[in-house]
Amino acid sequence: MYRTLVTVLLVLSAGAELFGTATVAVNYARGRRVAKGILVVLEDDERASESMPVAQRSIGLADPVLANLEVRAAQAKLRDLRNDVASQLSGRWWLTAGLVSYGVGAVLGLAAGLVALNH
Repeated sequence: MYRTLVTVLLVLSAGAELFGTATVAVNYARGRRVAKGILVVLEDDERASESMPVAQRSIGLADPVLANLEVRAAQAKLRDLRNDVASQLSGRWWLTAGLVSYGVGAVLGLAAGLVALNH
């Protein structure tokens, strides 16, 4: 009887730990994608700044219309990037469930170990 109980507890513990690990892996991949997006935006801005003539970089853009368009484009990029980061960092039910499953898995594993030791 106790072997069955230990086996069930160990299987449940392993399942909970694997679910927690999967949620961490998915969240890591999403965070990595966001970080890559940030780097792409920063690299694009750096390349655009380097390609601008020195006179324009030092005293600002001569054409106010062009300057306004570039400012609006930069603001739109920043807004999109902020929204993407915020959506990726917001809580998700499955992330919370993954964190809880780590605790549940640890308790089930401990229970299986205690049952095995006491019989």
